[in-house]
Amino acid sequence: VEDEQDCWANTHLFDVFELATGEFLGTVPAPEQGFTRPLFVEDDTVLAAVTDEMGTVRLKKYRLVVD
Repeated sequence: VEDEQDCWANTHLFDVFELATGEFLGTVPAPEQGFTRPLFVEDDTVLAAVTDEMGTVRLKKYRLVVD
């Protein structure tokens, strides 16, 4: 019997779509611990509320980059 902790990951993943066409662009992981969901996305800019280990919430700005 496997331990449940070995079966589940604690990573948030987000599916990204092109707004104009609805085309699926891919799945990206959260950029850091405490990031749960974006509040605003426009072009390559993402704003999100991020909670640190002390429970402090900060608004952070990220830039989407295509590799």
